[in-house]
Amino acid sequence: MRSTRFGLASANALLAVALVGSGYSPLSQITPENVASLTRGWSYSLRAPTLIGGGPGQGSQEPNSQATPIVVGDVMYLPTVDRVVALDATTGEQIWWHSIVDGAPSRRGVSYWAGEDSTPPRIFFTSRRRLIALDAATGTPATDFGESGEIDMGIPYISVPLVYENIVVVGANTPVGPPGASATHGPSTLARVRRYGSSAPFHSPAA
Repeated sequence: MRSTRFGLASANALLAVALVGSGYSPLSQITPENVASLTRGWSYSLRAPTLIGGGPGQGSQEPNSQATPIVVGDVMYLPTVDRVVALDATTGEQIWWHSIVDGAPSRRGVSYWAGEDSTPPRIFFTSRRRLIALDAATGTPATDFGESGEIDMGIPYISVPLVYENIVVVGANTPVGPPGASATHGPSTLARVRRYGSSAPFHSPAA
């Protein structure tokens, strides 16, 4: 099905649903009555070919993706097996790609920050212990964030950062026992705003 622009009310409703984490969508374009008649508009491979769009790949890998793409305006953002890409949401044409060096993007998705003042919009995602920021228009590292566009969170987090206003919230992927934490960061700077305990040894209460 071709992409469709939604009004502000629909966009706000989707944002509220996303923050609640219910998984419910109030959109009604696809219904039980018409779902069987949908046809493919375009497709894009999430695999890592030897060469894609003029950029390097890491051989043939299976993505095992759990990502829900996000669409801002007419641009779709999502992770693949070895890179983050921006696609034309109507045609599927690749706008930019950013390969991940020494790692892979979280298979669960990316998040978007709208920017402020002179700071342009950014795409945030994780790669193990790294929180990475890209310029949403070009896919280049947002070098004003952290060190050359990324920070070391200290603890792996292989899921989607939550962006709320001017705060980026990340969690921690740790087994029972080792200490973990959730943290909040300013999306335009390196600054960590706050850290919260999320995992603790079984004999200690969580902080």
